[in-house]
Amino acid sequence: MQYLKKQYLLPFMALLAILVYATGCNVYESPDFKYISGLRIGGISTDEIILEADAVFYNPNKMGVTVTDIEMQATLNGVTVNQVKQLENVKVTGREDFTVPLQISFPTKKLFNNFMSAISYAASNKKLDVQYDGFIRMKSLGIGFKVPVDYTGEINFNFDKKK
Repeated sequence: MQYLKKQYLLPFMALLAILVYATGCNVYESPDFKYISGLRIGGISTDEIILEADAVFYNPNKMGVTVTDIEMQATLNGVTVNQVKQLENVKVTGREDFTVPLQISFPTKKLFNNFMSAISYAASNKKLDVQYDGFIRMKSLGIGFKVPVDYTGEINFNFDKKK
């Protein structure tokens, strides 16, 4: 008789755990893109310009999320310059804002005729129109999400990284 109890105990406990989990969890919601912050010039050379920024998201779920991939284009002053790179893997807990550091590098000649025209543009204290368009892939509990990003802003194009 004791053998029958042990035989049914494991399946009963598994069924009970599944029922508790299923009734205690709501449907998982996709994290929300909020805005881009800290848009800045990360570096300027004769060959390359580097832009850096932080994409800010909100995770409305109890469970954490991991950023797995970024597929975004960056456009400066109407010229598509390059794909955006993810600077580091990001893991966050639930129900909080989190940032994903982004970086884009592109040839100086893609936006300016030469390095001297970039210097004159910076000296005039003009602004660059910046647009990020695409999505960021995230995963939680084996469920993947594509979170769309559509941001338009401007940046002062100068050599002082602190502005």
